[in-house]
Amino acid sequence: PGSWAAEELRPRLAATGVVRGATVHAEAPSYDGLRHGTGADTTMLTGLVSLWADSYQDVDLVALLAGAPYAAWHAYLVTESVPQPYGTVMTWAEGERSPGLSMVTLLDKPPAVSEPEFYRCWHGLHRLTTAECHPFTSYVRNEVVRPLTEGAPAYRGIVTESAPDEQDFLDPDRFYVSGGDPERLKANQKRVFGEVAQFIDFATIQVAPMSEYVVRRLAPTSP
Repeated sequence: PGSWAAEELRPRLAATGVVRGATVHAEAPSYDGLRHGTGADTTMLTGLVSLWADSYQDVDLVALLAGAPYAAWHAYLVTESVPQPYGTVMTWAEGERSPGLSMVTLLDKPPAVSEPEFYRCWHGLHRLTTAECHPFTSYVRNEVVRPLTEGAPAYRGIVTESAPDEQDFLDPDRFYVSGGDPERLKANQKRVFGEVAQFIDFATIQVAPMSEYVVRRLAPTSP
C-alpha cells in the first residue's frame, strides 16, 4: 500500500490537478488484535483513501485507484471536521509512513437514537472526551453525506485517529491517559464506553488498525 501510494497515486494526483489533498490508510495486520467488528455486510475494512477536491464530480475514482491493493471498494461523499489536526506535529515528509498507528472507524447510528441526540453525543460530548481521554495527535471526523457507489454499506461516520507510538494503543494506561493511576483509568474507560454506547451501533461498527500515508497534505487542517 505504501509503495502504491508513493509510486502510482502521487503521480496521478499531480496529473489530475483537481485533487488538493490525499491520505491513504492501509491495514496493519501486526495489530489485528485491536480490530473490532466486521460491518453490516461482514466485509473487512482493509484500507481507506481520503481525497479532497473542489468537486467530487471532477475526480475519476476508477482511474485514480487503478492498481490499488483492494478486492472491492466503495466511495462516500463526506463533510469533514478536524477536531485535532497534526499541525506542527507533522514533521515527516509527504508520502512517508506516519509514525505510530492510526485507527479507522466506520460507524452507524442506532435506530432508536434520534438525529439531534446522535449529533449531540458524537459532535458535542465525544469531541471533548476524545481530547481529554486519549493521546491522539490527529483526529479527523467525517460525516457521510451519501454513498457514491451502488451497494455501499450504510455508514454515518468515517473517523481516523492517530497516535505517534503503537504503545499508545496497546497500553491501556497510555490509551486512556491515566498516568498509571488505576482509578483514573477506570474513570476514563467508563466515560468513553458509556458515551459511545449512546450514539454508535455496535452491531455494524468496524474499527481497524492501520498505517497512514499523507500522500499530499491539505495543510494546515488535514489530516
